[in-house]
Amino acid sequence: TLTALGEGRPFSLTRYSVLLGDVRAIVIHLQARELRTRLAKFDGNKAENTAWLHDRLGIMETCAPARFADRGGSVAFDRAVTLVSKSRRDLQRFLFQSASQEDSGPQKGASGGLRPTISEGRK
Repeated sequence: TLTALGEGRPFSLTRYSVLLGDVRAIVIHLQARELRTRLAKFDGNKAENTAWLHDRLGIMETCAPARFADRGGSVAFDRAVTLVSKSRRDLQRFLFQSASQEDSGPQKGASGGLRPTISEGRK
């Protein structure tokens, strides 16, 4: 789906939903991996807290690669991570904006151009 989008091939609403799910899962995967790295550097954590966090981070880290298991495996996942990483900052704002921002109309992106809001997808 990400490859099709990158090549400009049109795709259905179902494929668009898969694309959004993939991107969201990849961003969460990246955030979880970074949090795990930061936790490893912090000595003030109690063992029981660390274990609890690592279990949950493991869930967040494994969801995204699992989405690609039947769609190209680790090669496709790694390419998708590279693609998402390039626009991660803008994607995070779009994917995780609050409901109050959702209906506020188009927002200016990092490049100064307008970017769509979620509500525009419901028209």
